[in-house]
Amino acid sequence: MSETTKLKITFPSEDEDYWYPTFELFANGIDAYLYASVEDRNLIITGLETLTFNPATGQVTWTSDLKIRTFVMGYYCYVPAGSITIEEGQIGYVELVRGLTENAQIELKVGNSVGKTDNALVLFFRENNKLYVRNGQILL
Repeated sequence: MSETTKLKITFPSEDEDYWYPTFELFANGIDAYLYASVEDRNLIITGLETLTFNPATGQVTWTSDLKIRTFVMGYYCYVPAGSITIEEGQIGYVELVRGLTENAQIELKVGNSVGKTDNALVLFFRENNKLYVRNGQILL
């Protein structure tokens, strides 16, 4: 038997059947999805407490790095201190790097949705001139 690289899900070895390549893609897809789920349950985000929001301009500013730490591998993704402008109904999100082997800088993005991905993590959204933050804060 073979096994997936992250969660060690077993599947038939290459010589066991003719459908091996397709099944391997399937098993590794499941593995990546489950790994993302495990990582997401073990995330801590720091720096959100430094967020400020100006509802008149839509500007969101953070004065320290936003660090998304995963305790699965012991590293973190980070967004350097900065600012963005967010419109009514939009979200601020990042796309995580999975299976980190070192700390990684990522970009904070603004959009209306994240699409179908296991790597997106919404940090805040704007509604009725309020900014709802992942840590429970509501900024006016």
